[in-house]
Amino acid sequence: LSSLSDRGTTIIPTILAGHDAILKSGTGTGKTLAYLLPLLQKARIDPTFRCVVMAPSPELSVQISRVVEAYKSAGVQSVSLVGTGHIERQKDRLKKHPQIMVGTPGRILEFIFARKIKSKDISTMVLDEADHIFSDKNYDDICEICSRPEFQAQLILASATHTSRTEA
Repeated sequence: LSSLSDRGTTIIPTILAGHDAILKSGTGTGKTLAYLLPLLQKARIDPTFRCVVMAPSPELSVQISRVVEAYKSAGVQSVSLVGTGHIERQKDRLKKHPQIMVGTPGRILEFIFARKIKSKDISTMVLDEADHIFSDKNYDDICEICSRPEFQAQLILASATHTSRTEA
């Protein structure tokens, strides 16, 4: 990963340039907006841009989705993909080719296996609360997604703290 930052203002150019990044900053400091604003700009400019934001829990995924909805341009499509949501509605929303997909690792992987999301089409992948998302519960799903041969996405890790797994 090419960038480590404790300030969102320095991470935005790195994300816009398409470089991998680690964003480490305390709780409540604006990490979500620090990575979402440049990604929403990319989505507004490029209709082929596809971003997957993964969070360790459905609650955090829904919270991030609400931020996306509040800040996205009118032409940008987004979808929330969580195990607690209605799967058929989520499948229907994926047919509209959303540019920003926010969800939990298990549900994202389920849609990749079902070929509703194509790994090769993902431009950027964000792992929010990376220290928690790399827990034993999610670790295998993350490895499965990122180790696919066609996966070539920009990778952004955002967290208040980092563990040995997030540093690797």
